[in-house]
Amino acid sequence: MKPTGRELKAVFQGIERTKLYEALKGAWETGIPEKVEAEKYHMEESEGWWTNYIYRLPSGEVVCFVTT
Repeated sequence: MKPTGRELKAVFQGIERTKLYEALKGAWETGIPEKVEAEKYHMEESEGWWTNYIYRLPSGEVVCFVTT
């Protein structure tokens, strides 16, 4: 799972300890859409509370729509 060709762990500090990470893995493995309620994230030099909607496309790629 890489946003813009980068490892998620490089972009989102500590992501492996979040509900988002588990939801991304779940959607990728099962193809079942996931929703992660508002959770605080640290992304490179910013942070915030985001709700995420995660889908696996027919191509196999996983996409995440983010609302703040």
